[in-house]
Amino acid sequence: MVVRPIVIRMLTYEDTNQIIELERLCFEYPLGERTIQTYMEMLDQISVGAFQNGRLIGLVLGVVENDSLHIVMVAVHPLYRRQGIASTLMEKTENLALARDIKYFTLEVDVFNSSAIKLCQKLGYRITRIIERYYENGNDAFLMTKRAGQEFA
Repeated sequence: MVVRPIVIRMLTYEDTNQIIELERLCFEYPLGERTIQTYMEMLDQISVGAFQNGRLIGLVLGVVENDSLHIVMVAVHPLYRRQGIASTLMEKTENLALARDIKYFTLEVDVFNSSAIKLCQKLGYRITRIIERYYENGNDAFLMTKRAGQEFA
C-alpha cells in the first residue's frame, strides 16, 4: 500500500463512525456513540481531523459556547503520537475559531495525563482550576483555558 501524506480537514457527520472508532481506541472511558453523534450534528461545532490513506488518525472536537470554544476531545491514534499531529490539529482548530470571533478556549485534562498537560501548556493553555471526580474512574481534571490570539509557548 502506498502511504499518502497526512491530510488535515474539517470533520463532518459522515466521519462519525471513524470518530467513534478512534475514540474507543484512545480512551478507557469514551464519551460514547450517541454523544459523538450529537456533537457532530451540532451546527455550532468546530472539529478538525487528520487523515492518512482515508483513515482518521487524529482529531480535535470543539463546541462553541457563547464566545468560547470548548475542546471536548483531542485524540491521536497510538501509532501516530509524538509526531506533532495534536499540535497541528489544535492550531488549525483555534485558527478556525478565531475567524468566528471566539475569545476563549477551554478544555479538561485528567490530572494524571502529564503528556496532555504539557502539550496544552506548550500551546498556551493554563490550569485555572481543578474539577473533582470529573472522569468516570473518579479522577480529577484540570480545567485549562487560553485567551484567543495568545501565542503558542
